[in-house]
Amino acid sequence: MTSVATERELLLQSLDELLAASAALRRRIRAMEVIYRRARTHTQRGSPVDVILSQGPASAEREELTRVLEAFDLARHNTRREFMVLGREEGLTVTRLAELWGFSRQLAGRYLQEAEEIRRRRSGRGTRAAGRSRPRR
Repeated sequence: MTSVATERELLLQSLDELLAASAALRRRIRAMEVIYRRARTHTQRGSPVDVILSQGPASAEREELTRVLEAFDLARHNTRREFMVLGREEGLTVTRLAELWGFSRQLAGRYLQEAEEIRRRRSGRGTRAAGRSRPRR
């Protein structure tokens, strides 16, 4: 078992990663808004679709937005998991943590199970059979 101080440090690291992912997502959304505004202007002027879509690298921009969204989602997931672990270290029940987050006790338990598996792998104490890397939502 780890200490509350260690878990707090892990949570702070996760929060920093979430904040960085949030900033990257915000920048990407702003860039996409420029593209969407340009497309709207061309659409309003009656431009054909091939002209509208040829105005920029839409596919590359869309793929980048998807990548940044996925990074944000993973950072959010990891932060939730670290909150759960710290909450348990501080004595909160799985039920109470689930209530605070607004999701099921089962999902809260899956976050905690995932955290246990990650820590077990990091410590070299073996792994459970291969499965999902993240709990289902």
